[in-house]
Amino acid sequence: MRLLKQVSELAREAGDERNRYADFLRAVSIVLVVVGHWIVIDLELDSDIPEGINALAQSSWIHWGTWAFQVIPLFFLVGGYANAVSWRHHRDEGYTWASWLRRRTLRLLWPTAIFVTAGLVFTPLASLWDVPVAILSEAAWAIAIILWFLAVYLAIAVVTPLSFRAHERWGIGFVLLLIALVAGVDAIRFLGEVDLVAYVNYALVWGAFHQVGYLWADGELPSLPSLAVGVVISLTAAFALVNWGPYPVSMVSVPGAEVQNTAPPTLALLMVGVAQIGFVLALRQLVRPRLEGDSNLWRATVAGNVAIMTVFLWHVVPVLVLAWILSTLGVSLPSPPGSFSWLAFQPIWILMLAVLLIPIVLVVRHGERPPEKLEKLASRETTGWSPLALGLGGVAIACVGLARLTLAGFWVGEPTVIPVWGALAFFVGGIIVLGTGSLGKAPR
Repeated sequence: MRLLKQVSELAREAGDERNRYADFLRAVSIVLVVVGHWIVIDLELDSDIPEGINALAQSSWIHWGTWAFQVIPLFFLVGGYANAVSWRHHRDEGYTWASWLRRRTLRLLWPTAIFVTAGLVFTPLASLWDVPVAILSEAAWAIAIILWFLAVYLAIAVVTPLSFRAHERWGIGFVLLLIALVAGVDAIRFLGEVDLVAYVNYALVWGAFHQVGYLWADGELPSLPSLAVGVVISLTAAFALVNWGPYPVSMVSVPGAEVQNTAPPTLALLMVGVAQIGFVLALRQLVRPRLEGDSNLWRATVAGNVAIMTVFLWHVVPVLVLAWILSTLGVSLPSPPGSFSWLAFQPIWILMLAVLLIPIVLVVRHGERPPEKLEKLASRETTGWSPLALGLGGVAIACVGLARLTLAGFWVGEPTVIPVWGALAFFVGGIIVLGTGSLGKAPR
């Protein structure tokens, strides 16, 4: 009841100047990410030990569905919009990059710290409860895999003052430059057989989507006909790349595939993302009227944003809970992935997981916002280069920790052994960022 009251209050308090469509896209994106992950996770419960199977590795036709469910480009679009609005307001008020960095990163690091702590505590406990090693290893990795997104997003978001300056100087020209650089990197990777250069695309591809968010914030988007043409051109390019180029169809990672479109990201993923962005931005005039006032769609949007980090971080946990329940009951699931029976079962599967996710969100959502004391420390205004340099360094260390946890999971193969270096880097980096609020000179 308290959550419903909070949603109702937030829905009524939102001013007309707020871009409600950006909030709508954020909520829709998280729903698609969650549902997409739930669909591709298939459980094999017929054996003595439940086993998780990636449906994409079992059925190739599902790969085309990833063109709709791979919506991380929309997250970066909305993130770019929000960061542009936030930084410009912060800068115009005379505040520094260092204080802006602390405020933005704390909102992400705090709920992530709670999630990471829970993973580091409960995984060793599960090993002591005689959970089979195969299950524990796979579950600990599956829960932590989503942390890659936060590492990349943080790295791109914290340099907003620099990338926004590039936007103010070159506008859409800078986005086009990033697209050209992505194509160049892929050419070197595939034609020159230099695989290492591909990792530059983590910054170029996701950064390009973030830059489009700046264009949106400044009202510099192309006209509706131009957006439609852009969608057609981007989709045509994507189809050409996956049919005649070295790129796979799936826009999310497929176990065993030699080339992935997300790890590292490719020109094919960039084209699909550009088409997605063009499509959703073309729809904004149609959806906006339905978000006005205290409409049901606006209330649903607010509800989706109230605990968005909690939903994103914790949505894999219901899969583990449901696997244990069904395995205990001796229930088998329709198979193989991609079959008619499997497809018909998906609505039931998604509904069961949603029901299990609700109580998790209700409990954990209280950690969505950091404590007031930490927010005051993060918002403290300081001057000088030391807070900024240390803040950027702290974010870099935290991102390295998140990347390590993504690769290793919350368990590294021996009972009670946790990925110490990844966890240590994440928490030390976060403490450094927060601690910069006590450094430098406070402005008069």
